[in-house]
Amino acid sequence: MEKPFPQWLISRGEPIVCTVFRIMHGRQSLKVVVYPLFVGIFAGKTCVCLYSFSKFDKLLDNTQTKQTAPEYELDVNCFEFNSNLVMFEESSRKYFQDKLLEDHRIHKLDVSDIIDPAIKSALYVLYELRTNFKPLHGYKFEYGESSHQWNGPSKLTYDVIANLIQAAKPILLKDNSVVRIQPPCYCIGDLHGNYRDATALAQLFRLVPATTICTCKYLFLGDYVDRGTHQIEVICFLIALKVLAPDMVFMLRGNHECSRVNGSIETYGKMSFLGQCQSQYGHKGGYDVWNMFNNLFKCLPLCAVVDNKLFCVHGGIAHELCTESLCALQLIDTFERPCDCQDPLINEMLWCDPADSSEEGLIKTKGRDGFGPSRRGKGTYIFGKDAIQTFLKNSGLRFIIRAHQSEEMGIGLRQNNRVVTVFSSSHYCGLTNCAAGLLINNGTMTAVVINGRDYVRIKDEESIKAVWANSETESFSEFSHMENLC
Repeated sequence: MEKPFPQWLISRGEPIVCTVFRIMHGRQSLKVVVYPLFVGIFAGKTCVCLYSFSKFDKLLDNTQTKQTAPEYELDVNCFEFNSNLVMFEESSRKYFQDKLLEDHRIHKLDVSDIIDPAIKSALYVLYELRTNFKPLHGYKFEYGESSHQWNGPSKLTYDVIANLIQAAKPILLKDNSVVRIQPPCYCIGDLHGNYRDATALAQLFRLVPATTICTCKYLFLGDYVDRGTHQIEVICFLIALKVLAPDMVFMLRGNHECSRVNGSIETYGKMSFLGQCQSQYGHKGGYDVWNMFNNLFKCLPLCAVVDNKLFCVHGGIAHELCTESLCALQLIDTFERPCDCQDPLINEMLWCDPADSSEEGLIKTKGRDGFGPSRRGKGTYIFGKDAIQTFLKNSGLRFIIRAHQSEEMGIGLRQNNRVVTVFSSSHYCGLTNCAAGLLINNGTMTAVVINGRDYVRIKDEESIKAVWANSETESFSEFSHMENLC
């Protein structure tokens, strides 16, 4: 089967050929010219950005570039995708003009910069994170320990963050409060400032480096900040991806994307988001950065529906969503963003948990309408099988995918497999748990688990069976049967 996009842009394990592609940036038609040594973007006869493979290779993977064609012959294969791929680099332009002009195949080019400022801001953030935010050797996975370190001062300055947030706000507000996504789609759960796992999963799922031409959707379920050591880097990384691929990357709001939670230094101390911002930017500057981020968090969508069958949310369902006279999804879509977390419906969606088997009795004795009191405190609840059945019936959906709770293997199943929990931060708060993501495609759900140390995907079916056994389901085979959505 022919690949929907050129293989070299995803992996460099195969020989590279010279190719011309057409891209659309807004209403402007551009060409991407791929040489064995260069990638250039042209508007007419003007080169608007250029990268040498010696540099561009670092943005893709560690495979060496191979020059296989003696002449620069060009195929014409047209693909349309949104946004720019590369940034301009001065030395590459000179090398491009000096060397490739010798064979008289192109004319001398005028170089101009027409890259959208929002794209430029996001590209800068990703470039600096990749090149100057390096992993630390000897990392022991202990709570509060840094996994990465900047080469010199952080490149995520106040102005860089302000520009990134300014670029992201209108993009986030274009998404509905209920985001509707068609597969293939990866779901990623809580990250909590775990930059190591965030980037590992992004690379494993090919979200980077092929951000602007990825064919999968990527849905992040919230809780990007608090408790981890690299909260600022994680949230900037995700926002930059959203800006670069607004129709492919989606970010939901979690309970920690609320100022009253991530601003609680009393609860989380220096591991609070406010604490990290003030540690990085000073007391006043840190408060301003924290406030800018929280204003952006108010723009995040509240939930998503994947494949018209899967309800994706950070915490769970709310009382109001289980009223037979109301359409749950239409009710959520009525919320205008930016919005706070104070509304009971939003608060419950961000905080509620599914009841386990031992808690169903509590719901029957102390609860009502399928909901019971939660140990998380006032205004939060656990929801049982009756509430789940009512919600799924009224909404026409079949499964609930959520985050919000750590799982030993990163994936947990509850309520007869109807509720799937995804947690994507390994060694969370000093624990030994794995991180996981969920691939939804072809009517099935596939768990991808990494242990956080060597990032080897766990393929042994017996290991996966143990996950489902620990998550109150009978067997992996039964889950495989249950997950066939078509």
